[in-house]
Amino acid sequence: MLTTQPFRVLFRINVKDTNPAEFTPDSLQVVFVSSLSALSLATSSSTAHVERWDVADGSRAGSTEIGLHGCETNALSPDGRTLACLDSEGTLRFVDVASGETIFEKKNFGRLHVSWGFDANRMYTRGESGDRGAARIDFSPDGRYVAAVPLFGEGGPQGGTDSEGHLLPSSGDGGLGPLGWDDEGPHILWDLIARNEVRPTAGLRQPYLNDHFVFAAPDRIVVLHRRWNHRRPSVTAAIEAVPSGELLLKTTIVWGDLSRAADPNFVLVQPPGQRSIWAIEYSTGRAIRSNTPALDVLGNRYVAERTNGEIGLYERGKQGARATLALPLTSDGR
Repeated sequence: MLTTQPFRVLFRINVKDTNPAEFTPDSLQVVFVSSLSALSLATSSSTAHVERWDVADGSRAGSTEIGLHGCETNALSPDGRTLACLDSEGTLRFVDVASGETIFEKKNFGRLHVSWGFDANRMYTRGESGDRGAARIDFSPDGRYVAAVPLFGEGGPQGGTDSEGHLLPSSGDGGLGPLGWDDEGPHILWDLIARNEVRPTAGLRQPYLNDHFVFAAPDRIVVLHRRWNHRRPSVTAAIEAVPSGELLLKTTIVWGDLSRAADPNFVLVQPPGQRSIWAIEYSTGRAIRSNTPALDVLGNRYVAERTNGEIGLYERGKQGARATLALPLTSDGR
């Protein structure tokens, strides 16, 4: 935990086997899941816990046991109140952390990639691939909304599309060539306060959306649009209002994996296969680039890992770091 005035280490929490820690919406606490691997095991002698730590004095404020097991994919809301779990059979659950109550359950949410094509014997055949337990789950920064989309993996139509986006038959001899796929997966947008389902935005309803979306703000989601034959370094992004679904903005940004920035006017993008990461102000197109994957921005300041391993504090529009620090090593030398 770092402070910016002065730029120094405030405290550290020595933990292992956790998901990424997050600030609660009021920034007064940090929450994360410890003993994370216990969630993924069908049975386990240990259990996972949701831990809360106070920022003011670096003390543990609470630790709540999570009795779930078999979660192939899991995600914790930023307020630490809700855990999302998708098991290997494709059942999606949202669970209240304090009570252990299942708020929402949907069976057959996780789905396999379904394709139709000619096999080696020239028979028109149905094929399946993928993982029922794989999904992208993202909570809004205030913990109110959660969006979940099954992951089908890369691939898609081998024959390409025509000018209207319709799938064309694949060519070649033998082998299963996809000639079509399910139009829409069971994409979920859920209101955890009202405890009801919200119609997903147009971007979230894209077939084979995979993990190409992220909440940028409590009421705003960024969704990337591309075709399966996309090879360009940039892509169209839609910024959509939640829950109304109104299209707020369309812009072009770098193609890559999305994550949320501290500043709701930015989105973080890491191009595939690269260590570099971009913080993009999507309303203007202005960007901050770091050669290392650690980067975040808030207002006029941003922090980034330097190539020598130090953490730098920077001010937008000015050259050089305002301050730097080297993180102390742990007892095992890391």
